[in-house]
Amino acid sequence: MDANAILQTTLVILILLGVIFNNSYSRHKTPATPYEDLRTQALGTDALSISTDPTDPATPFGAIMEIGFPGTVVTLVTFNSGKAALHFSNGENVTADQPPTALREAALAFVQKANVYVAMLQRVDTFPLPRKGSVRFYVLTQGGIYSAELPEKYLQESASTLTELYEYGHNVIYQLGKLKHSRINPSGNSPESY
Repeated sequence: MDANAILQTTLVILILLGVIFNNSYSRHKTPATPYEDLRTQALGTDALSISTDPTDPATPFGAIMEIGFPGTVVTLVTFNSGKAALHFSNGENVTADQPPTALREAALAFVQKANVYVAMLQRVDTFPLPRKGSVRFYVLTQGGIYSAELPEKYLQESASTLTELYEYGHNVIYQLGKLKHSRINPSGNSPESY
């Protein structure tokens, strides 16, 4: 066998091993957690899927606030349909199938307040989780997703222009907290869709 034939045979074997390894790796990868699925679904929601059609592509139809705690991330998801959900990276979810008026109004106010601040945020194509001790905002528009991350202490001390948006987000969390005992879903399988 000449050197060229040996090189071609080796190359074919390496390619086959790569395909086999890749298929085996894909089958053994840990599936995404329910939290990751819900977060991805929220960030991938478009305006038409929640029965809204803002005329201006820059008008927010959704606002997300994520808070990084030691060992967990809390993700607040709201839409201008009045829907709101709180997802914990440990697998718990707080949702309302039929949001009470106070929760619906808080969710709508948070999304509307995001409209005031969207111009201060950066358009993003990647969606990292917040660092521990930080808060990350995502504002969803038909024209793209905008984001900012700040230390939570700055927001709590009113040292940021985004403090008001943070407070509106906490009002939604407060309203969802009233539902916690009757609406918590520890399995991580809710909601079916936004």
